Amino acid sequence: LVARKRDRDAARMLIRVCKNLSRFPSHMVPILTSCVIECAKGGLRRSAYEHAIKLMREHPWFSTTDPAPKRMDPKMVKIRKTIQKLVRRPPNKEEEEKVSP
Repeated sequence: LVARKRDRDAARMLIRVCKNLSRFPSHMVPILTSCVIECAKGGLRRSAYEHAIKLMREHPWFSTTDPAPKRMDPKMVKIRKTIQKLVRRPPNKEEEEKVSP
């Protein structure tokens, strides 16, 4: 769905996966990261905010302001800044997000 530029549908599928995140303990951070990014792209701001908070609690590197290690991928640094920006500004309006199409 991501390759077809259907960000909202991809975000909805990732939200469903995140509800069962305890079944994937070793992949928790990548799943949450993908969910936050796709929710933000798809316009699901409230879900992006909620999952970004979960991600910052699960992985301490996202919540610190320390500079990235020199060998860190620049994409991860950009993703961290995006997630921190999402958490700083909660969604303004409480819009109802449809979970099922």
